[in-house]
Amino acid sequence: MRYFAAFVLALGLMPLSGKAQYVINDPDFLDKLQDAVPNAISGNVLDTLHPDVIALTVLDANGSYSIDGIRFFVNLEVLGLNYGYEDTLTDLPNTLRTIHLDFSETRIRYVDHWPDSLRELSIRNDWYWNPTAGLQSIDVIDTLPPYLEYLDLYGHYLDTLPALPSTLRHLDVQRNQAVTSLPALPNELRHMNVSQTDIPALPVLPDSLIYLSCGSNLHLALLGPLPAGLKELHVTTVVPLLPDLPALPPTLEVLEYGGATLGSTIPPLPSTLRELLLNNLANVTSIPALPAGLERLQANYMNNVPQLPPLPSSLIYLNTENTLFDCYPYVPSSVTEWKVSATTTCIPNLPPNLNAASNADDFPICNLINTPDCPTTEGVTGHVFRDDNANGTRDPGEPPFPLAQVIGTPGTHLAGADNDGRYMLALDTGAFVVDGTNVLYYNHTTAPYAITISTPLQVDSLIDIGYAPIPGTTDVRVDLASNLARPGFPHTVWCTLTHQGTSPTDATLELTYEPTFTYTSASTVPASIVGNTLSWSFTNLLPGSSVQVQVHLYVPANTPIGTPGLHAAAATIPGSDPTPADNAAQLPFVVFGSYDPNDKLVDPPTMDVPELLAGTPLTYTIRFQNTGTFLAERVVITDTLPPGLVQDSLHFIGSSHSCSWYLDDGVLNIVFEDIMLPDSTSDEPGSHGYAKFRIAPETGLLPGETVTNIANIYFDFNEPVITPPSVFAVEVQTAVEGKDAGELWLAPNPVDDLLQLRLAYSVEDADVRVLDAAGRMIYQATMNGPALTLDTDGWHAGVYAVQVRTTTDLWTAHVVKR
Repeated sequence: MRYFAAFVLALGLMPLSGKAQYVINDPDFLDKLQDAVPNAISGNVLDTLHPDVIALTVLDANGSYSIDGIRFFVNLEVLGLNYGYEDTLTDLPNTLRTIHLDFSETRIRYVDHWPDSLRELSIRNDWYWNPTAGLQSIDVIDTLPPYLEYLDLYGHYLDTLPALPSTLRHLDVQRNQAVTSLPALPNELRHMNVSQTDIPALPVLPDSLIYLSCGSNLHLALLGPLPAGLKELHVTTVVPLLPDLPALPPTLEVLEYGGATLGSTIPPLPSTLRELLLNNLANVTSIPALPAGLERLQANYMNNVPQLPPLPSSLIYLNTENTLFDCYPYVPSSVTEWKVSATTTCIPNLPPNLNAASNADDFPICNLINTPDCPTTEGVTGHVFRDDNANGTRDPGEPPFPLAQVIGTPGTHLAGADNDGRYMLALDTGAFVVDGTNVLYYNHTTAPYAITISTPLQVDSLIDIGYAPIPGTTDVRVDLASNLARPGFPHTVWCTLTHQGTSPTDATLELTYEPTFTYTSASTVPASIVGNTLSWSFTNLLPGSSVQVQVHLYVPANTPIGTPGLHAAAATIPGSDPTPADNAAQLPFVVFGSYDPNDKLVDPPTMDVPELLAGTPLTYTIRFQNTGTFLAERVVITDTLPPGLVQDSLHFIGSSHSCSWYLDDGVLNIVFEDIMLPDSTSDEPGSHGYAKFRIAPETGLLPGETVTNIANIYFDFNEPVITPPSVFAVEVQTAVEGKDAGELWLAPNPVDDLLQLRLAYSVEDADVRVLDAAGRMIYQATMNGPALTLDTDGWHAGVYAVQVRTTTDLWTAHVVKR
């Protein structure tokens, strides 16, 4: 039994000696009263005149079946009836200002009246989670109190709403999916939630509105204009018919937007925005600039947005765990929580104060190797082009101009373009001037660019640099490179012809290869083959262009290790050439046995002091081979230039394949994008490549000092192949003058273990001595024949003079021991 039998009159009210007694029949309500007014309860009888009853303003009657007797609480202002079973409300005190009837277990079928004093009415439920609960119809709310300010009707089966009082400030009808329209909205309304309804178009929104939620609506197709004072806008989850959002008000602080399949753009964000929560916007391809005060950013399932805009230094929370961006901007140190998608390859940086909810520290930091397309340093990008009409603009059809280099000042910032003219110049934060280097026979057509890099990883694009030719000049240059020659193996020679002039020209290129080798093929079929001389004819060679021929030779298996060889190339043109010295090139070499195909050479390996003071440059050649089992799509070379080299004198000569390069904090980065380098098993001749540059040594180097350098070669995302060191040494003058050292070959140079000595002819009982940098003899032997092998084990690293003396001749050469 839910109700006690009562020893009362039919009215249940018994006035006794100044008291008015009323029997409370619902034990749950009685429990609440015993908590609220214990001194006014005796058994199940309420003293209705007790001062505590008269004075009570707040009553929690949650879970009650009946609140019969509530009328005696004549000063009651707040009444809680949540999770109750009452289906009839009568005699509510006229002093009530707040009633909560949330999640009632039975439907309220009758209310005799809502007190005029009522300001807040909440009748929340949820038909989805509790379908048998007390879901309201319009009946009990068809007439609302005249001064109501707050109305919450969340989660019912309502299909219409009553007229709204003019005083209403808060309206929540979320999850009433049958509601298709709204009554006129009061001018005082500040908060409105109509999400998960079926309203196709919102009415005119009052200027007073500061909060609006209208998402999860399959038919919403019209929203806006938005009130000028709106602070929060939530349009999310599913809004398939909604086009782009209207213009956002200048006061907006929170924007939640998602689930729109028609919308393709996000309007500009106001400067007041603190939170931006984006989710599942299938057609959106970019996010607008973020305001400086933004604190929270969520961008989930934004899979057509390639990257985020720059993040403000005010940001605290970043959630991108379900979006795979191509690149991230720099994440400011203010961020304390960052959730990253599990499929992210790398992140730009790691903020120092991330909390335990973050997962960003599970990912590697992006670098040139693991992220081909994302910025890993600050800088500028653009094209270097030949400005044929000299208008200072890169017009369609104007070709790239790879002869130029790009320079940033102050500091040492250099870059070179690939075959398409694209370059990337690494800078730091600060102000710079970016321009192209001077090129003989060409004028600049673009003014220097004033660039300010204000944020980490900022990259300014479209910085194009133009050159206009001064007509009438033809000037060609020849360059040679090769992989190492090994007995019984193929040997590739790259012969490059570059037109440095300004007028088209015909040209003939000849290569005379080592006569003991055998010609097998060439990437361009020779026009003629006479003995060991190959020739090609090129017509209409355009200014700034290059042609490269790969010549494939075979080294006879019986070739002795240490045998010297020579390739030579020369070009001729019909007209005069202002710089004929670079129309020919020679490539001396020595035949090796087993070797690492990835190496770095320096030429010359030694230099005397007069040559050093004259500014004689060093030429470095980095050679590589894909010895893996599959083609390499990308090759990256990093070369940290050591002390002893003048960094701003660096000049890139050429390469086997198209590449771009840049110098960043003393590190030369050479990038072969889309090189598609075959593996050595599939295509041994095609598996090789090289890069070549020139740089001056410091003139202050002392005799005996060395400059040691290595390169790191990355094939795709594999660990680097580190080349053996290349060592340049300043020669120590010996007291005895001898024959031309060119007649004495030392290989390899630098040397690690065994050193091959070879003369142009045989000698008998020749005295061989090795002198250290101080002139002390550390080794002596006798040489008979044209060659001798020395074991350098036990030699200290440094430069040594090697002398070969007969009764009539003296040869001297220098070698570097690593």
